[in-house]
Amino acid sequence: MSSFLDGFDNILKQEIRNCIHKIIDLANFGRGVNPSSFVRLAVVNVMLSITYGHPSTVFFKSALYQKIASVVDTYHKLGGSFETRSFLNDTSRHDFQMFMYTKLLPLIHQLIGLARESKLDNLVKQLDKIECQLDKDGMAAVIGSHFDKFNHALNITLHRRTFFY
Repeated sequence: MSSFLDGFDNILKQEIRNCIHKIIDLANFGRGVNPSSFVRLAVVNVMLSITYGHPSTVFFKSALYQKIASVVDTYHKLGGSFETRSFLNDTSRHDFQMFMYTKLLPLIHQLIGLARESKLDNLVKQLDKIECQLDKDGMAAVIGSHFDKFNHALNITLHRRTFFY
């Protein structure tokens, strides 16, 4: 797993470069730029690269990015944390559970499938190597339980590295 982790910093650096170049290109054309949207795109690309083995595969208008962005937005609107869902009222808990089973888990299952087909090493393939194999739902639970932490940590890391590059 160490060789897998060794490339993590390079992935971050490449996405930061891509993010900065896109912002500079738009600014050079005199267009208004919202850096947060580019950082969010970089976060999605880092997540796709590390977890699912698909580096820099999405852009703002891609169907996959739109799907991920929609799921992340809804996730945060509905309470946005797997830890806090037990504290939600009955209506909110029902909405969150419906969202999980109709949107979040199908997306995670789709991405796990893509990860297993990828030619690149990724977190899903590393988890597949563990002695006690995880089934589809077990893998989704492991990936899903780290979803919020991963998204939050990457946002902080990329914001810091992008603006202090």
